[in-house]
Order: sequence, then C-alpha cells, then structure tokens
Amino acid sequence: MVSSYNDGDNAMVVLRDVITRKNLRIWRHGAIEKPTIGTGEVYANDVHGAAITVDNQTLATGGTDNIVNLWRISDGTRIASFEIPSPVDDPIQRGIYQLMFSHNGTLLSVREESSTSIWDVQTRQLLVKLPAQSILGFSPDDSQVALMDLSQGGTGAIGIYKVADGSELRSLTLANYGGCRAAISPDWQTIASCQLDAKTVDLVLYHARDGSLAKVLAKGIRADEFDFSNDGKLLATAGQEDCTNTDMDGCLPVSGLYVWRLKDGAILLRPPRYQGLVNAMAFKPDNSIVFVAFDNLVGGRYPVQWRLG
Repeated sequence: MVSSYNDGDNAMVVLRDVITRKNLRIWRHGAIEKPTIGTGEVYANDVHGAAITVDNQTLATGGTDNIVNLWRISDGTRIASFEIPSPVDDPIQRGIYQLMFSHNGTLLSVREESSTSIWDVQTRQLLVKLPAQSILGFSPDDSQVALMDLSQGGTGAIGIYKVADGSELRSLTLANYGGCRAAISPDWQTIASCQLDAKTVDLVLYHARDGSLAKVLAKGIRADEFDFSNDGKLLATAGQEDCTNTDMDGCLPVSGLYVWRLKDGAILLRPPRYQGLVNAMAFKPDNSIVFVAFDNLVGGRYPVQWRLG
C-alpha cells in the first residue's frame, strides 16, 4: 500500500500489487475498482511513493526509476511523466520514496535519495531543491513546507522552508524526541510524534511553533503512522506493540491502532491488534469512519474500515 485519501463519501486507498510490485489498484469500501493504474510496460521498477490531489482527480506515483507519473484517477490515463535527476545511477541506491501535493494541487513535493524538491505540476519544472528529509506537509496557504530529519539517530529537527525560493525560515527541535515519525495538523499548530521519557517512549503532541511539549496522549505507547482528521480534532495512530513467533527468522509484528480525541485525550477507537504493519490511515470527511490499510507481511495487504462512535 502506498497512499490513502478521502473523497466526498468514502475513504479510499491505492495499493501496490503484491505480486508484481508495479501495478496500482484503487480500493473503495473494501472492493477493488477499475481501472488499474499503471502497467508492467510503464513500471519497469518498483513503486514506492504516491500522492493524490485534494480534489481526488490526479494521482502521482514514483519508484526506483526516479520518474514521476501523473494519472487521471477516473479512467487510469497517464497524463504526464517527468524524471527527477539523481546523482546515483545504481537503481538499488536511488528511488522516489515520498510524494505530496500542495493543497491547491499546483505543486508537488518529491523526496528521493539525494534531495527533496518542489515541482510545478502544470509545467513539470523544478522550483526549489531542499534537503533529503521526510515531508510533513505544506502550510495552509501553500507558501511554506515542513521537512523532518528521520535518518537513523535523528534528533527531531524540523525545518520550515519558503516554497518560493527554498530558503529556511526557521527550525525547531522536538523536545526529548523519541525516534518516531511525525505528522503536522492541518492548521500547522500541532505536531504528533513521541518523546523519550526515562525508560519509556510516550505518544505526545508538540507545539508546532517551537517544538515544546503540549500534551502526553499515552505513556508507553509509540506510533509509526499518524493521521490527523481534516478538522484537526482527531488523530489516528498505529505502531508495533508486540510480535508473534513464526517459522521465519525473528517474528511477525503485531500492531495496535488508536483514534484519539485531541481536546481531552479520549480514546474513540481501539480495535483488536493486527498481525502485521499498518501502512496508512484516512478519515472520512465527517470523521464518522477511519479507513486503515495494513500488510500482514506474508503476502496480503488489506483495507479495513472502522466506524467511530
């Protein structure tokens, strides 16, 4: 599974074909929809990243060939493609790992091995090149973009960059950062991640203005995936909590899913734990349903819906 999103009525996901690792399929309410996005002729290499515009009309995909493909979701037509230059020739050492559209759909942020860059979707021209860091998101007015260093040993440093020229406007460091991924709320006021407190890793909220601690949601719980609801009032988190022994080396992870109401920290959803990893989550616009895609790591990727309340 490479991406998820909401439309007016349903939460939807785009899943990578388990066997070919190339073709993408649209799932809605647990049923596969045609057309399939992409073919073996288009994708000679694996697909690693995808993003969808806010109006749900266009899908962007990228993989180890460092080529961004733009697709019209309604009929699966490839609209355009362009290559992201890379100083690395070895396909094993390069690739597009993350894509994100601006709110108005005119800009596309692309993270690959050597850099993060912002492109004009219409002209497919490079606008700015930034450090190769994880994309947290565009500001509400699309004038800024937030990047976070998730490399091994990362300190929780986040840079805020000006989209127009790539200049760094400010930086902040998450207090007592616990090594998790992070997400920024739609209004850019709150960052969800985790902190290291004594011997435990806690799920927390930070102030986006300076990285200071705002609230501890849960002690002893970490998360690998985060998703804010569209109004920023709810937060879905998922992460490995345990593992089960198998005949393979090591163990299969067991993941837990939570949906939190942020004003008081109440848990609105805590379903049975999954064997495998949660890949992505998406809220229905009215926040009545959270859509979850997970991978059981033994050949299956499944979308699941949970109703809230």
